[in-house]
Amino acid sequence: MPRPGAKTTIVRGTGYQAPVKGLGVQRNPKGCRSTKDIGIALADGNMSVVVPRNSLLPCTVEKNYTNSHANMSLFTIDVYEGLSDQIINNRYLRKHDVIMAPAAAGSALIKLTFKYNAYGELQISH
Repeated sequence: MPRPGAKTTIVRGTGYQAPVKGLGVQRNPKGCRSTKDIGIALADGNMSVVVPRNSLLPCTVEKNYTNSHANMSLFTIDVYEGLSDQIINNRYLRKHDVIMAPAAAGSALIKLTFKYNAYGELQISH
């Protein structure tokens, strides 16, 4: 559960494969599985995978990040889905902004929670 005042971003239709729409979660008797990686963009153009493909859904993943520059007051992540290590080959989903107190480079801890349900909704909170 996000703390009071925390921001939550919900991405609908993320990697969801309904029988009719055919977008990206595979349903079988053992449960639902993601068919694509969900990750965030890195500065070098690669994707850091948060929820790997074939993950059993629903799932919750917590990741810790730090600020890369001194006195950052806004931390923005771009979320992608796809099968490639490079973001240029993956589908952009949306961004998530974290407002934080300015701090020295590498000293601010930013904890993000990624919740991915069996209906293809990805919820990001901090």
